[in-house]
Amino acid sequence: MSSVALTRSLARTQVCSSLGNQVGLALMSALILFNDATFRVADPDEVSRDWQTALRLGLCGLCGGYAILNLPQALRVLVRFPMAWLILFASWAAVTLPIAESPTYAAAAWLALVSSMLFAAALVARVPGESIVKALLATMLVFAIVCWIAQFTYPELGQPDYLAPGQQQIGWRLGGVTHPNGLGAHCALALGLLFVGRRTWQWSLNSVVPTAAFFGITLLCTGSRTSCLMLLVGGALLAVRRNAGLLTLAMAALSTMVFLGEAVGVDWSRLSSVFARENGLRELTTLTGRTDLWQMAWKFISESPFYGHGYGCSRFLFIGSADFPATHPHNQFLDTAIEIGLVGVTIEAAMFVALARRFWVRPSTFPDVVFALVAVMGLFEVPLFSPLPEVFTLSWMLALAWPRDDIGLSRNVRTRSLYNPESNLQNSPGVA
Repeated sequence: MSSVALTRSLARTQVCSSLGNQVGLALMSALILFNDATFRVADPDEVSRDWQTALRLGLCGLCGGYAILNLPQALRVLVRFPMAWLILFASWAAVTLPIAESPTYAAAAWLALVSSMLFAAALVARVPGESIVKALLATMLVFAIVCWIAQFTYPELGQPDYLAPGQQQIGWRLGGVTHPNGLGAHCALALGLLFVGRRTWQWSLNSVVPTAAFFGITLLCTGSRTSCLMLLVGGALLAVRRNAGLLTLAMAALSTMVFLGEAVGVDWSRLSSVFARENGLRELTTLTGRTDLWQMAWKFISESPFYGHGYGCSRFLFIGSADFPATHPHNQFLDTAIEIGLVGVTIEAAMFVALARRFWVRPSTFPDVVFALVAVMGLFEVPLFSPLPEVFTLSWMLALAWPRDDIGLSRNVRTRSLYNPESNLQNSPGVA
């Protein structure tokens, strides 16, 4: 082959590879936008079979098709731990399908899980990490803007008058095309990704600061206390990892505050009620009704502790049983135990342990941020493995697949990489 023909062949290969990367990122963005957003008002107990559901399932199918086209690369990523825990998780979920509350619904949710798992592996195998993070961030920026527009044009979609236990309206909250808590979690993740970009790839402050301000204002307007807690705890974990002495200092400061408060006779009940929306301290002690859901969850788990009630089927148990609209127990581990039993919870816990170990032993900014946020969100909010993959589902899968040698490019490493393309590739999630 002549040098001209070889050059043309390499150019065509490069163009096809770049096009394939863009298609993958576009599919990821579409999956997040349409799976996280609600474009119609529906009853909480309705399992819809409409155009939106068909579109979501179709997007999951396209993502699965993309993964099949890149299957050799995806499998090389998928079989590595901790990503390989997803194979075991999906395999055990398949065992529970015949005994599911709704086998058809469970089978569709399982196929969506497998498709998104393969898709995340394919993305990490071929797309640079910075491109993945930028696409995630751009998608959530568009999502937040759509939420602001929808809030004033079609507010019914976001359920701004959310009814908590006692069925009292708690005022205006920004939701848009999703629940306010969901939008708040998006903003928390977006702020985390801005930190990843600034820390790992030295993104310009001129672009990071205005974007962070927009997401910060949006988060406050959602009134999501859990999302604010996600940021506080996540930031604290990252700070303590860099300087373990900060934990001792923080504990000493907290103890001092409590001691001084007791000395001057502070009314802790009145002080803590400032953070409650209604029902005073009862709202805080029950975590806005979550503890009631957790008690109900234990009942469902005891009915089938080993196999559960079928992947994605917790909604069929909670609807009609809870005192307020709920389709899951607002706890990741309880939800998994209900759906696929204690075996599934054990596998899921192994994923958390693996990322926690990496967090402390082998830092890597993107998976570390995702782990820190999900660790809090999973205790009080939506399940990580929802029937249809959402932004946190994909982010978690990407974090599990993130290369072991990607420890966050420092400025010095980046400078050296300008003269050594191979070292730049080694620090990119685009190389399996």
